[in-house]
Formats: sequence, C-alpha cells, structure tokens
Amino acid sequence: MNCAKVEFWNKLVSSTITINKPASDVFEYITKREHYPMGMVVKWEPLGEGLELEQVFAKRLVSDPNLAYASHLQMLPFKVSILTEDNVMNAKLWKWQVSSPQQKGHFVFGWKGVMGWKYFPLFTGEHTFEVIEESEKSCKLIHSERFGGLLGHLFMLYLKLSSFCNHFSEFNSIVKKRLE
Repeated sequence: MNCAKVEFWNKLVSSTITINKPASDVFEYITKREHYPMGMVVKWEPLGEGLELEQVFAKRLVSDPNLAYASHLQMLPFKVSILTEDNVMNAKLWKWQVSSPQQKGHFVFGWKGVMGWKYFPLFTGEHTFEVIEESEKSCKLIHSERFGGLLGHLFMLYLKLSSFCNHFSEFNSIVKKRLE
C-alpha cells in the first residue's frame, strides 16, 4: 500500500485510487454509516437533525451546491470517530455535492473539525471524499484532508515523520476491495 501524498506547505494529505464501479455506487457506499468502520473512520452519528447522509444522497436533495438547502446542510453538526471509537470529534458537514447535469458523475462530501475558538482556531481539519466518474464502470476516489490553524504545520510535520498518512490509502483500498 502506498502512502498518501503529503503536501507540507499546502497542509494537504491526499490518496487517490481507481475503483471499477460506477461513481454513484462508490459514493452511495461511502455515505452509508452501516459500512463502517472502514480504515481510519470508525463511525459517525447522524447529522444534527437526525438526517443520514445516505438519505440525502438517495433523495438527491442537493444537486446544486449553490442551492439554499445546501448551505443549510453545511451547518449540520455531527460526531465522527477517527481511529478509535473513543476518539470522537465534533464536526460539521462542510461539503456536499451530488452529480448534476453540469458535472455528471462527480460527487463530494466532507466534514470540518475545529479545535480552539471560532476566530482563533488552534487546529482545523477539512476531511473530504471526492468520487469522479472516469467511465460508466469506473471512477476515481480521492480521500483528502487539509489542515489549518496555528498547529496545522506542526501536524504536517508529524504526518511526514509518522505513518499516519497510510490511513488515507488504507481507507481507499478497503473501499476498492469491498466493492470490486
């Protein structure tokens, strides 16, 4: 398994894999809580109003990220456990896009976690899953996280010196193995 790509100055970690399944199938799979634990993501709770990600996907509630409802979704808090069930982070859904006529076969969701204060964050993490159709029967899964805040570069140094970045590639490999 290859280590994820680490871009120190951009404070970005990303891993990309091609999966021989349609993009919509892969996106539907990774948005269902019942398929977890999967790699570094142990579990997450329903969104703030008891709404499940797969319900949002299934109903295609947000086909255009500029719709008013999309901004409503982006405000919904939920809890996500990373690496262990006890390591719970308060997060907010911060990206959500399902395929639209302009971007057929392009799906994105992600969450953002913040440690510190609203206007003075010590550490932020913007975790993103992007699925891009390559053909009718294959797609690319990009799993990434951009770090920020005062401690963002310090955490990037930790990523460079540890094997933590392997968790991004591991997640992608597990999705591929389960779906192919």
